[in-house]
Amino acid sequence: MKSQGCRQGRKMEKRNNYQNTEEKTFRNNFGKFKDKKIVLYGIGRFTATLLPCVTDFKIIGLMDRDNANIGKKIYGVPVLGKEEVREKADLIIINTSSNYWKIIYARIADLGIPVYYLNGQLACMKDDEQTYTENPYWEKTYDKLKNEIDNYEVVSFDIFDTLIMRKIYMPQDLYKIVDMRVKKALGDHINYYEMRMEAEFGNSKKEQLLDDIYCSMNKTWKFSENVLQQIMEIEIETEKRFLIPRKDMLHLYNEIGKNKEVHLISDMYLPEKIIRDILMENGVSTVPSIFISGEEKANKKDGTLWKKYAETVVCGRTAIHIGDNYRSDVELPEKYGIHGAYIMNGSEMLKNSSLGGMIPKIEDLDESLFMGMIIAEIFNSPFALAESKGKVVFQDFEKMGYCIWGGIIYSFLTWLLEEAKKRTIERFLFFARDGYFLEKDYHYMIELLGQGQYPETCYLAISRRLILITSYEENEGLDRIASHVYNGKFAEYMEDRFNIVIPSDAEHYSEEINLPEDYEKVKLWFMAYENDILNEIRKEKENYLKYVQNFGINEKDAIVDLWFYGNNQYYLSKTIHKPLMGFYFAYNKSEENICQKTNTMISCFQDEDDLLAERVGLYKLSLWVESFLTAPYGMIKAVDENGNFICCKNGMNQILFDVRERMNEGVCRFMKEYIYLMGGTRGSLNEKFADTFFGQLAEGHMELSKDLQKVFYFDNSIVRRREMGIFE
Repeated sequence: MKSQGCRQGRKMEKRNNYQNTEEKTFRNNFGKFKDKKIVLYGIGRFTATLLPCVTDFKIIGLMDRDNANIGKKIYGVPVLGKEEVREKADLIIINTSSNYWKIIYARIADLGIPVYYLNGQLACMKDDEQTYTENPYWEKTYDKLKNEIDNYEVVSFDIFDTLIMRKIYMPQDLYKIVDMRVKKALGDHINYYEMRMEAEFGNSKKEQLLDDIYCSMNKTWKFSENVLQQIMEIEIETEKRFLIPRKDMLHLYNEIGKNKEVHLISDMYLPEKIIRDILMENGVSTVPSIFISGEEKANKKDGTLWKKYAETVVCGRTAIHIGDNYRSDVELPEKYGIHGAYIMNGSEMLKNSSLGGMIPKIEDLDESLFMGMIIAEIFNSPFALAESKGKVVFQDFEKMGYCIWGGIIYSFLTWLLEEAKKRTIERFLFFARDGYFLEKDYHYMIELLGQGQYPETCYLAISRRLILITSYEENEGLDRIASHVYNGKFAEYMEDRFNIVIPSDAEHYSEEINLPEDYEKVKLWFMAYENDILNEIRKEKENYLKYVQNFGINEKDAIVDLWFYGNNQYYLSKTIHKPLMGFYFAYNKSEENICQKTNTMISCFQDEDDLLAERVGLYKLSLWVESFLTAPYGMIKAVDENGNFICCKNGMNQILFDVRERMNEGVCRFMKEYIYLMGGTRGSLNEKFADTFFGQLAEGHMELSKDLQKVFYFDNSIVRRREMGIFE
């Protein structure tokens, strides 16, 4: 009797990309454990692909979250329960997509034996820097602050970052936007940014109004009054463009103003009239007296403005001031008998939240704008993190789309435009189904950008099954198509793989199969239908070739896909007998990937030395990415003679497609606001920065609420019909 390893060796002579790369990675990460008794957690595609390649390892069993599988043999290896694993195994390797690693480890951490993630990292329950949860500020709520205010006769509010906020992280970066708009309107010779910064921060005078600043600037500029006025108007309009209300604080202000004497106090260079206009435009019901440092010639920072306010307004009554600067708005007014109530501004909330690690990464204007938009969205309320104790948790699909996906899709699409320009690409071929939203968003973006020459697009039907069938050659036999991974009933396999419906009374109809492990016996079963299978393949191939030829694909085209090996690009190029260029989120850059040897592949979010995209935040959550970037119909099995899609039955991702549309509405809102705030230009949001922010989700620094988690499913109809919740 020959060993299992010999049998598998014969069966798997034709090795695929998955096997080549994943075997090499597994051996690199776990070669030192070859003599240890190993249990693999996971019974899906990863394990089906890996097991035939590592017969020299001591794989003693598998684990699965479904206890009903305990005692069964899958791929010839027994599924073990926790107690048996505890007794027999030296270590466990979580052999799944990284989406599930932390969830799985939480299930088995109590076994008391080493557990490793597939990347070789030892799993542990260490909570990443969660000291932010201990901040006493998170105890502050809207109701508590309102009750505190009720105890005082006179109330004052800070304005900027308290009642209203800017959609930019560093306030000085606003001047860079103004500089761009000034140059566009009046010429490149005007170096607004440097002179504006020097005039505001280089002047020894602490209390200046905008007119004072511009007079100081013009000592160097020597511009006409008309030009100076135009520049000032651009600055004011840009300032207004970036300002939004902090809704909870504005509501509190308007409510308090009905029954209390309320004042506004600000260290600001804008004159009172403009500030009044800004406040009214942002929803302030009434604007009482305003104490502005530039007009009062006193400021909060050294206490002179507080002294003046205490002597002229408070006059010994009980008073409270609400503001975002702990020294200027809390400590200093206390010296003059005014109680200070501190609320965090958006930037401080970022710093003290679970996302605080992003701050050192904010380096340029586009990153400052991106984070300013995110801060304005999730930290608009100073009480937003009270319930979660500093953890960013998304409760709304549209907001999640705006924050998590907006930067990813926008930076990817603008990257595509840059790559197309460099490589003279005239048309993007967005692959189905991943390209469904991407193509729509691309057209929305170029509509926002306005005039210009942009590559055209088309949406190309493709899937792993479709390309497997279409690349079939008459002389090769059925092994390559038939032996591809599958888990389910034989009848389901025949329909899903070959579009052949067998009679319900057929032999083996309901028998469970696991491919490629069971291929030898399954091959005997399906050969009874060989003629029907071959006729169906020929028909589907003929229809698809006709469909593809209608597009006239040439060297000026480039495909757009997510990841990872580029098999669809590879087989499409073989089908049309032309090399293709492909743009990806990320792809396998290793030498084992045969797809890149005959085609050009270019990645957006991946460093050159990150061959397997291990540092790409998106790829760490690849299943969730695919669960969002899908289409309102199931996997495309084939196209008919008229080019119409023939699809699998809709799964849960399609049944719940409305939530994906709401997420994409958030993406579109992000793109619209980004371009608007950049003055109608697309900017240059760094795609690696956008991915780093996205990666905060994979690192546990952001979360989706339980309700949001429930709507995302993993489906892979070519492999099995069973769907799994991404966050189960």
